[in-house]
Amino acid sequence: MKTMAQPALREAHVVAPAVAVARPTPQPSTAPPATAPSTSDDAGLVQAFVKGSIIGFIAVFVLLGGMTLAAGMGIAAALGVGAFTAFWGGPGFGGMMGAVLHYSRTEGT
Repeated sequence: MKTMAQPALREAHVVAPAVAVARPTPQPSTAPPATAPSTSDDAGLVQAFVKGSIIGFIAVFVLLGGMTLAAGMGIAAALGVGAFTAFWGGPGFGGMMGAVLHYSRTEGT
């Protein structure tokens, strides 16, 4: 009597032999060698971005803090508004402008 736990195998059922997979051989690189970051224009771009971020932070802090103070708010509120907007908007805008100015100077456009 046959049960479901161990069905009978027919002679037509054969296990396939194992297949060996060959790994590809590494090819030599044809890419040009990378230059050091200090000699490329990217290093100047990063410096321009960082300088622009710092200048943007200070400029936004002074501008919006001064505008808030001139509008009649207290010193603490003016410092808070200036610091908040300088933190969230100054580095992004200043860094973007610093990078764009550097890029436009180096590309000659």
